Amino acid sequence: MALAYRELPDRLRAPLIRALLQPWPEMARATVYFSFYVIDALLSAGHINAVETRWDFWRQLESKGLCTTLEAPEPARSDCHAWGAHPLFHSLAGKTGIQPEAPGFTRVRINPQLGASTQLSAKVPHPKGHIRVDCTFLADHFHVLVDSPVDGSLHWHGQTFPFAAGRALEWRFDASN
Repeated sequence: MALAYRELPDRLRAPLIRALLQPWPEMARATVYFSFYVIDALLSAGHINAVETRWDFWRQLESKGLCTTLEAPEPARSDCHAWGAHPLFHSLAGKTGIQPEAPGFTRVRINPQLGASTQLSAKVPHPKGHIRVDCTFLADHFHVLVDSPVDGSLHWHGQTFPFAAGRALEWRFDASN
């Protein structure tokens, strides 16, 4: 829970993230609903590959005959527990990094995390229109397109790029960045 506090100093944050990435055998696994916080912490620390591995649990639900998300691991009922559907939220807010940057979503923060993916596209509804993000990895560079009805900032590899609303903006980053 300490990792939910985004201002936690790195000297305290780093060992907690390490424990999530390499848990001790005695550590209890997070329940389906509590995985929301684990995934949120891993995304905030930039560990998209660890998150995608955790999503395997949800990818296997259909093969187990389930058509809704679970509240707890097996044995369980398919009771469509809302907390179990959080990977949908994290796909947009985490992987594509589209999140409010100011109260009332008057500004947007975009911090895409591609992980092993070579392409990522998302469109998020906003009261003033849609926020669209397209990221593509080409042989020697990353291409990022942002189209937003509100001002905001693109965050990429420790750098911040402010942008104004109303027109699509493109960035090209060398693959070595």
